[in-house]
Amino acid sequence: MNAQQTGLLLKQQLTQNERLKLQCEASKRIMKVSEAAEVLITYITGKEDPLLTPGDSSNPFSPKGGCFCL
Repeated sequence: MNAQQTGLLLKQQLTQNERLKLQCEASKRIMKVSEAAEVLITYITGKEDPLLTPGDSSNPFSPKGGCFCL
């Protein structure tokens, strides 16, 4: 059995709920990286970019962040 077949078998064994949990965890990690990038950009430039500020209700284009986890 090669790696591709093993991966396919593992994917089939995961229930839909397990997949959703994994996707949610991945989303949380992506948000943490995005927040870290925002802090780094703010540190380097000395100013905040309104497009990178999550949850800013005054900016309709800003990301709202988070994920829906069950």
